[in-house]
Amino acid sequence: MQTAEEATTCACPLRALVEKQGFAVLDGGLATELEALGADLTSKLWSATKLLDDPHLIKAVHRSYYEAGADVAITCSYQASFQGFASIGVDETRATELLQLSVRMAAEARDEFWSDHQRLTPATTTASDSCGTAPLPCRRRRLRPLVAASVGSYGAFLADGSEYKGNYGMTIEQLMDWHRPRLRALAATGADLVACETVPCLAEARALVLLLNEDDGTACYSCLYAWISVSCADGAHLASGEALAELAPAVAAADAGGRVAALGVNCTAPRHAEAAVRALRAAVAALAEPLPQPQQQQQRQQQQQRRQRLVIAYPNAGEQWDAAARAWVEGTGEAHRFGELAARWHAAGAAAVGGCCRVGPDAVAAVRAALEQQHGCGDDSD
Repeated sequence: MQTAEEATTCACPLRALVEKQGFAVLDGGLATELEALGADLTSKLWSATKLLDDPHLIKAVHRSYYEAGADVAITCSYQASFQGFASIGVDETRATELLQLSVRMAAEARDEFWSDHQRLTPATTTASDSCGTAPLPCRRRRLRPLVAASVGSYGAFLADGSEYKGNYGMTIEQLMDWHRPRLRALAATGADLVACETVPCLAEARALVLLLNEDDGTACYSCLYAWISVSCADGAHLASGEALAELAPAVAAADAGGRVAALGVNCTAPRHAEAAVRALRAAVAALAEPLPQPQQQQQRQQQQQRRQRLVIAYPNAGEQWDAAARAWVEGTGEAHRFGELAARWHAAGAAAVGGCCRVGPDAVAAVRAALEQQHGCGDDSD
């Protein structure tokens, strides 16, 4: 297992992007857009079904989010697991290939988008070569986007809504055993980040963090960074009912190698997001180690920020679900307000903002426009 000091030799791509640009825009709901394009996602594997029968549709959705302004695309592996694939007769070798395919589709979409963007707008750079330089002044100088490999919660595999309850009745060791094969497979793909998403309870968060710090005898984890994002019942509690303020210390205690770059909230109603961001920001700040006194105040502030984990937010649209009709109730969501809401979440402390279920490319474009305006980019035409 690497120490925190050893981990710092590999720069976190998400932090590099945020430090350069001032913010990061995450994508929106993958399944939302797949369904909009006519995909049937009624299978237990949900969006991961398309890895089997139409992976290029997944790639097209990733491309649409990059074009809308997303700096990070999250792969189609949320509901993809060895156990889930086995339940429909897919063997381990093929399951590994499908997990790798989920990352490849996002990476190809990113690379093709970036090639076209550079050709049309030459004044661009990458997050990896941005350290120590001045912030970007405008949208035309976007950074090369990232790919985050999605690791859904155990509840997502159960497909019974457990990711919004967290009452698994499993030990941390059992959860580690369940998550280990998929996390290792995704770590070997070269994805920029791992997105551990919709985690409903502290036990599963601890299990994932311990796995990220596990030495598996390969180089897969040598420069691996991840975020842990939880589902919340309200602005102060995880879906399990545990206090959101307990997440940061629980992660810190398990993250010996400094693998967790960010903590966040996702697939939670927008009305709870701002309070949740503030709670996470306060908890993260409270854990920051004191710096030596002789340093100048500005230098101390900059280094203090680098020692703190980022906070991210990508709520769902907040729509109501009609169980009898098995459909979302139109007009009950807030995707149309995501630009306005994103500005508030960012001001509250979220370095990266995006959307989850029922949040599409138009909302992501509004998020980017709002955050650019907050950072003085506006319609700058440099």
